[in-house]
Amino acid sequence: MKIFVDYENEFYEEKYKKLGYCITIIDNSNYYFYEFDINNDLAYVRSNDYKYIEEAIELFRKNRLYINQIKSIDGNFYANYDKIHKFKLPIKILQPSKFFLDEQKIDDFDKYLNIDDVCIPVCIINDEYVIISGHTIVYTLNMNYKKMIDVYIDDYDPLINDLVYIAKEHNIKDINGMHKLSHEEYETYWNNIINEIKNTEEF
Repeated sequence: MKIFVDYENEFYEEKYKKLGYCITIIDNSNYYFYEFDINNDLAYVRSNDYKYIEEAIELFRKNRLYINQIKSIDGNFYANYDKIHKFKLPIKILQPSKFFLDEQKIDDFDKYLNIDDVCIPVCIINDEYVIISGHTIVYTLNMNYKKMIDVYIDDYDPLINDLVYIAKEHNIKDINGMHKLSHEEYETYWNNIINEIKNTEEF
């Protein structure tokens, strides 16, 4: 079985593909599509088959644990999850754990993202709030003159420690310090950096 965030399949609406809200599962040449639509702490899901809905939800909620209810559009599925504590932080104090932003993704988020209805995971490293995921969300809010963002505390990969160190070495200490790249450049540079760090840690 293969499961992945799908940015291309025609089953999904363009908006949800661009926001990364679509999960595709392939099993024995059968395709299962799951498209999510976020509304505060609730997400609606549309699918061609709910066989692997639990697996799709697990991937979808990976960096969206604040979503505590999932309902199918047709009313045939409902799931409830524990609520987590959310709170607001000033965007200007958030330390990035990435160095680059994808210009195409910024354009897509500026077009489709509901900036009044977002929440991102953060962690605390050396008494600083660090962005685990959602850098483009933070940048989009900042670009639209928002000063605060909803966050929740989550566990993080130890790799984040290395990324924060490198970011600070390059004077990236807030969202405005990040560098915008074309989509092609972003894919190349970011993947190379991650592979380099992982290869270094193996020795």
